[in-house]
Amino acid sequence: MASIQKMVICDCDGTLLPAGETRLSPDVIDVIRRLTGKGVLFAVASGRPYEQLQPLFAAVSRQVIFACMDGALLLHRDCVLGKRPIPERFVREALAKYPDVLLFGRRKLAAFGEPKFAGTPCSSLFAFGEPVLRLGINTNDPQPVSELRPIYREDGWTELVAPCANKGAALADLCRKFMIEPENVYAFGDSDNDLELLQAAGHPYKMTASRGLDRLYVPTTDSVVATLREEFHLPTY
Repeated sequence: MASIQKMVICDCDGTLLPAGETRLSPDVIDVIRRLTGKGVLFAVASGRPYEQLQPLFAAVSRQVIFACMDGALLLHRDCVLGKRPIPERFVREALAKYPDVLLFGRRKLAAFGEPKFAGTPCSSLFAFGEPVLRLGINTNDPQPVSELRPIYREDGWTELVAPCANKGAALADLCRKFMIEPENVYAFGDSDNDLELLQAAGHPYKMTASRGLDRLYVPTTDSVVATLREEFHLPTY
């Protein structure tokens, strides 16, 4: 009888990577290797772009599927598995309304005006030349482009993705791609942008110190590593 395909998908900051830490623990790397060695797919779902995630997982990057920018981009072994770009009309609306905008593409980071974070200066959307996966805007407006979904706000800076981009949608895309039933997915998260991810998985866990998930009644855990070792009968490191 063929074995049932399973997948583990984890948020990064606050879940796999504790607050204040800049490197994954050896235990996390060991668990990823052991899971993928058993044929379990492993994915990380994060608001971070790929260029920040890949070095963090460098030791196991070829074994990990990356759901970057809150699910706007799916990558495995540097190959695009799927993307959910921002419709061009919303990008143009932001560029017309705000003087300082940063565009995130698959490989480009383009600056219009003088946004808070640096990018390559760009003069037109045509010159950018690829789908926009994320927008960064210098603004305190609570909803700079009403149709887009804010995923990050701090000190007069807001980042947005397409309304259809979230970690739960990324999980659904991966389940279709790899023919995995959602009931065979183990998901871990710690904040409100993980809500859709945990709702879409058959085995959701929220971190004990989670934020914004109080009304989601799922098991809690202090340690992703300990939970995965128990669930998949993995030896200790």
